[in-house]
Amino acid sequence: MKYRLLAAFPLVAALVYLVIDAMVPDRVELYAVMVIGLKTLAAIGSASAALRFQRSDYLRLAWLLTAACFVLLLAKDLLWGTGSRSEHHFTPTVALVRGGVTLAANAAGVVGAWLLARAWQVAGIVLPGSRAQRRLITLAGVAVALAIAGHATFGDVRGLVAGDPQMLVTVASDLGDIISTCLIAPVLLTAIALRGGLLAWPWTLMAASQIGWLLYDAAGTVGALSGADHMRLRSLEELFRLLALLFAFASGVAQRLVMTDMRAAGKARHPTN
Repeated sequence: MKYRLLAAFPLVAALVYLVIDAMVPDRVELYAVMVIGLKTLAAIGSASAALRFQRSDYLRLAWLLTAACFVLLLAKDLLWGTGSRSEHHFTPTVALVRGGVTLAANAAGVVGAWLLARAWQVAGIVLPGSRAQRRLITLAGVAVALAIAGHATFGDVRGLVAGDPQMLVTVASDLGDIISTCLIAPVLLTAIALRGGLLAWPWTLMAASQIGWLLYDAAGTVGALSGADHMRLRSLEELFRLLALLFAFASGVAQRLVMTDMRAAGKARHPTN
């Protein structure tokens, strides 16, 4: 029951957000507060999972890097404001530092996601489908990632190469999103392979988080191409960002709960005298 409640939490929060978003006049301020709070929760959830493992455990590093990603992104927002495309214009030095922090955050997040994505291999889990089918699914993920974020990334890279240091934050976010999207397939396949057991919950919720980021990027791409109203587009983007961050939080908490329950079950089977 507690895992189902944990999975439902982001969905209930999304409904609450939609109600508040329709009522609050100053939504820009709302979004700024939301982003800070949600990234804090995501960092706490990931860190709580990491600290449940021993130092030598494979997954400890994966969750620590995931937590580090959210901590660095949170620090960037607290120091220089939320959003990759800030309305403020920073000096070249500040823009490079801000971009460097974002790049480090996305690098940590990508490596953490990659470690989680290959946990099945380390644990000797057999994924569903043939090797050829799994490769096709992975290639489909790559194609989706490039279709959604490829065009925007190309334009942002051109701006950075042209000498605009403000674009480093956006390029770092773009590349992190593309690589993370490519890793949805193995995380989701791991969740399917573990279905029916407690261990499926962290991977299922992490896959939901990555799908949330995919929808976040898709909303931005479709909105930019269609010329949608800026505030309506921002409202939709923040909805998907909320889901992505809260599912990341839920995934970390689920991982901690699973480890606690498994250790309790182990002690029950082998009580000490």
